[in-house]
Order: sequence, then C-alpha cells, then structure tokens
Amino acid sequence: MRQTLPDVVVDLLVSNSVSNLLMREADMALRMVRPEQRSMVAKHIGQVALRACAS
Repeated sequence: MRQTLPDVVVDLLVSNSVSNLLMREADMALRMVRPEQRSMVAKHIGQVALRACAS
C-alpha cells in the first residue's frame, strides 16, 4: 500500500475505550460490540475466540 498510496497516513490507536465515530474521533473502528449509535453502519467481518485463564 505504501508504494501505491504514499501520501496516505495510518495512525493505529489501540484502546479499551469506544471512540465516537459520529463526532469524528476516528474514521474507522474494529469493535467487539455493536455500536450504540443507530446511524452507524456495522459489518460483521469475523469471529474471535475468547478464553479466560487463571493460575
């Protein structure tokens, strides 16, 4: 991608908080929950296996 679109900058922010896409806090989000804003378009892109471990 860097060769075909050299002017595109991607900033990756990893956080436990939910950014508000409608308020332009982010352009895109990958989330583990459905968005609360009804005007958002959400697409299911896959499944993630979760496991709780303790020792």
